[in-house]
Amino acid sequence: MLTVEAPVRPSEDEGRVRTALLNIFPDLRVAREGERLVGKGESLSRFGELIRRQRIRDAARRVLLRGMTGEGATLFRLNKQAAFVGKVSFSEGESPLGDVTVRIEPHGLRPRIERIAPDTRRLSAVGTRPGTRAGRRPPAPRGSKRERWEWRRELEGYGEEE
Repeated sequence: MLTVEAPVRPSEDEGRVRTALLNIFPDLRVAREGERLVGKGESLSRFGELIRRQRIRDAARRVLLRGMTGEGATLFRLNKQAAFVGKVSFSEGESPLGDVTVRIEPHGLRPRIERIAPDTRRLSAVGTRPGTRAGRRPPAPRGSKRERWEWRRELEGYGEEE
């Protein structure tokens, strides 16, 4: 279960706050409760997609794991203005307009975190060498011309089926 809350300040348009919530969690059922908009839902797929697209999986994983409560749920805050433009930005301190508070209930929490924000140190991309980042080749050696030639030749031959 996913619960998302955001304050609606007198200077804010309720529709824009609703849009901010739905940009990150589009499957929410949003209702006004006093001075707040509260959304309930299940899906974290868009949130996970945004984390991958913005390349912040490691930061998201740290925030999700650090926000775990004694009940097994996780609690974290997102910047409301960033959410309005469809970006995930985690908040540490209180912003003037208030933050979006997200609570993910404990049912299957650990596997959900692994699916949304896997530990990228354990991921390996196909066709990359161990110890290199995906899509990047290792740096060229600074040795002799012969060493650089051997390095380039080895690199070009890497990935071929034997």
